[in-house]
Amino acid sequence: DRGYGLDAIQTRLPEDLHRPFRAVRKASRHFADLFAGLDLRGSSGEVQSTPRSMLRLLALGGGPKECAGLLDLLRTEGLRCVCRPVRHREDLLRALASGEADALILLGDPTDASVREYLTVLQEAAAQVPVFDAVGAPIQALVQPLRATLERTRQIGAADEVWRRVEEIALRDALTGVLNRRAFERFSAQEFARAQRYGYPLAVALFDLDWFKEVNDSLGHAAGDRLLQVFASYLHSSVRQSDLVARLGGDEFALLMTHTDGAGALALTQRLRETVESHIRDVLPPLERPPGVSVSLAVYPAVHVERFEDLLAAADTALYRAKRDGRGRLHPAANSAPI
Repeated sequence: DRGYGLDAIQTRLPEDLHRPFRAVRKASRHFADLFAGLDLRGSSGEVQSTPRSMLRLLALGGGPKECAGLLDLLRTEGLRCVCRPVRHREDLLRALASGEADALILLGDPTDASVREYLTVLQEAAAQVPVFDAVGAPIQALVQPLRATLERTRQIGAADEVWRRVEEIALRDALTGVLNRRAFERFSAQEFARAQRYGYPLAVALFDLDWFKEVNDSLGHAAGDRLLQVFASYLHSSVRQSDLVARLGGDEFALLMTHTDGAGALALTQRLRETVESHIRDVLPPLERPPGVSVSLAVYPAVHVERFEDLLAAADTALYRAKRDGRGRLHPAANSAPI
C-alpha cells in the first residue's frame, strides 16, 4: 500500500467494488510475499540476475545409459544438469530452434555416421550452442567448461530468471529434478482431457523401487538419494520429450505416455523396467538384496475410466499387485484396454 494511498482509493470507489478491490489487494500482497524471499537485490540495492541452478544438455551419439552415467559423474563434481539424447536430425533442429539446450555433449565416436550428420547439422545451422567432446575425456576436463557455460546462461535477465525459479519451486522435485506429484497430476489431467476430446490413446506407468529401504539401511541415505537421482535421470533420458516423468513421493515414479496404445506402452515399459533395473544395480555396490523395479501400466481408453484420477488409481492398484506377487515385474491394470 505504501505510496499509493489505497485506503483513500477504496473510499472513492462505488460500494459494489469494495469487495473485489479488497480481494485484488489481498492477492497482490500474497504475490509480493512469494517474491520477497528470492533476494534479488545486491549490495547496491539494484535488482540482480539470479543464477540458473541447472544446465540443459543434449547428447550426440549416446543413449539413456550414457546420459545417466554422465549426469551421475557431473553430480559428484557439484554440477547439476539434465541431459537427453538426440534421436534424429529433426530432433536436433527442433532443439536448436527452440533454445532448449545450453550445451551439446559428444558421447559417441565422431567418425560414426549419425554423429557426423549431427555435427554437419550444427555447422549448417551456424548454431551458437557450445559442443564438448566427452569421448575418452576425464570428467574433470568437462567440469570447468560446463561451469563456464552455466555462468553465461545466468545473464538472461532478472525477470525471466524469477519466473524460472518460481516454476522450479512449484513444479520440480528438489532432489531429482523431474516433475513433482502436483505438477504431474495437473499436466496429466490436461493431456487426458485432450485424449478424450480427440480420441487418441495414452498410458500411465508407475515405477516403484524394490528393496529401497535396504539401500538406505546398508549404504546410508546419501546412497539412497543417489539411487533416486540416477533412476530419475535414466528414466527422463529414455522417453520422448512429450512424455511426462515425475517423482510421486518416496521411491515411486510415474511416466505418462501420450499418443501411445497398449502394445506400444507395454513394449516401452517392459524395456524400461529391465534396462533401468540393470543400470541402478551397476552404479551401486553389491547388496544382499540388490534394488529392483516393479512397474504397473494402465492404458486409456479403458472400462470405467472417465477421468485421469481413474486411470492413476487403476495403475496404483496394479502396482500393489506387482509388489504382492513377488516384485521385479510389470503388472498391467485389470481394466486397461487390451494389451
